[in-house]
Parts: sequence; structure tokens; C-alpha cells
Amino acid sequence: STQSTWVPNVSAYAVPRRRPWGRHDQDVVTRWFMIRINPTTLLVHTGDFTYTASQGHCGHHPENTTTVPFGTAFACEGPRRADAAASINFFFTPLSFSPFHFNHFFHISIFHWNHTSRGQSVALRGGGYCGWV
Repeated sequence: STQSTWVPNVSAYAVPRRRPWGRHDQDVVTRWFMIRINPTTLLVHTGDFTYTASQGHCGHHPENTTTVPFGTAFACEGPRRADAAASINFFFTPLSFSPFHFNHFFHISIFHWNHTSRGQSVALRGGGYCGWV
């Protein structure tokens, strides 16, 4: 039998270590305590930050200065570098998903994923020059 280990729901933007970036920019990490799911479509509302807590700030991307959407690993360090990490956990719910529905976007992006056998948890790594999953 497969044993499940609880992992938190976390999204992240890894601030590039190269310059020029703001002196005070830090990695942005958003922890999700509850998520909103559409009961008809079973899609997660990835931009509802009602039950989240975030740390860090990045002024480079004005749309995400202090929060990162649910299930997102976003980084801008360099081509094909998966520097950001995210995790999704549906343990203790009837929900599961297919990790084959994940994709990466933007310039020279890349991503990796590792999921449980029951499809209830996935660890994501993403990035690029800038890229996300």
C-alpha cells in the first residue's frame, strides 16, 4: 500500500540572484490554508488569496509583488533552470488530478513534477528566463 505524507500547499516566485533587481526583493512564497473550487467544473480558483499567507516581495513583476497564484512555481534566473518550487496537496479530500494537465509557459521555460500514485499530491519545480508552471 502507498503511504501518504502531508505536504503544504505552497506557491513561489524565486527572485533571480543575478542583477539588476531591487535591493530589497526577496523570494515570494504563498502558503494556502484553503482554496476555492468551482463545484460545477471542479476547477480551482488560483487567484483567490482569501485564506493565504505570503512572505517576500518582488517589484520586478507588478502583478505579483507579494503573492503567487495557487499551484505556481515561477522563476527568472536563466534558460531551462527550474529554480522555483510549489506543492499541491489534496490529501484528506475526495479530489485528485492528472499531473499531465500541467504545462510550462514563457521564455525558455522548463518544469518538473513528481506526484503520488493516487494523484492527490504533486511537487512542482519551474522556471526559465522567465518561466512558470
